[in-house]
Amino acid sequence: MDGNTKRSKLGRVAAIALLLALAACGTRPRVPPPAEGPPRASPAPAPSSPFVPRPAAPSAPGKPFPECDPRASDADREHVALGLIAGDCQDERGRNRVYVTRLVTVKGSASPARQAGIVAGDRIVRLDACEVASTHGLANQLRRAIPGWVVRVVVERGGKDLEVFVPTVRLAARADAPAAPNLSTAGCQAIGRKAAQP
Repeated sequence: MDGNTKRSKLGRVAAIALLLALAACGTRPRVPPPAEGPPRASPAPAPSSPFVPRPAAPSAPGKPFPECDPRASDADREHVALGLIAGDCQDERGRNRVYVTRLVTVKGSASPARQAGIVAGDRIVRLDACEVASTHGLANQLRRAIPGWVVRVVVERGGKDLEVFVPTVRLAARADAPAAPNLSTAGCQAIGRKAAQP
């Protein structure tokens, strides 16, 4: 074997050893930058898809507030909002139920309920583990909420239970709701439902 062939083989072995050493160190060999040319336009962002609530996970029926919440009387609780107005209206079988009658802004910001996918006409079934039987019970629960609460809301729409997560917005403290439950039937007509019966 002549000297040139020997040096050529040694050169190839050294190059392979160098590449293996670089690979073992986790570094990549340098790649020359692309040739200068006209600037490329950045791709347009993909359009966001409309929100689709997911089917509610099966769970055992809960109790109304405050029975469903063992910490309902904790001192750190605060008054919160979901960005919706609810009404006591009748369902198709004449039963009193709680329906979303309108979505509203909260402190000048968009409705958290609307952003989560809730629409006017949805029946509010549950907030976390608490069944929602009346607007009075719903108001009591929102007056005594955990700070920073992101509530799992189960709504009924088109005969199916759907689950969404709504971040609550803290409001100024207010007096407790009246002890005697009152029906709030305003807005039922706007969603095509009859007012609840006492």
